[in-house]
Amino acid sequence: MTGGVVLLASEAYEPNDAVGLAGLFIIGLPALISAVLAGLALWRQQVNARKVDDVAAGVRETNRSVNCRPTPMRGDIDEMRSEMRAGFRQMTRDIGGLREEIRTERTERIEGDKRK
Repeated sequence: MTGGVVLLASEAYEPNDAVGLAGLFIIGLPALISAVLAGLALWRQQVNARKVDDVAAGVRETNRSVNCRPTPMRGDIDEMRSEMRAGFRQMTRDIGGLREEIRTERTERIEGDKRK
């Protein structure tokens, strides 16, 4: 049944004059508009992709130049690190000295208790 309807519709619509041709144009207009809009969307996507690539290249170049040069902040951080290490070394020496004093005191007490 549907085959007969399509055949009947195609036989009934044959553009023989300007009005029929205008009708055919109106029927095809949504497909034409969709194709044009899809083309514009693809073109804009390519333009935006180029802009993003340019910005990304600039960011990469900026990071490379910033990370390769010593900055005043880097010098400050290195100085703080060396001061902290020196402080820890001093604390280690102080703790070692306290342990030695405690050992000495312990041995003196043990010897004192033995004499009693």
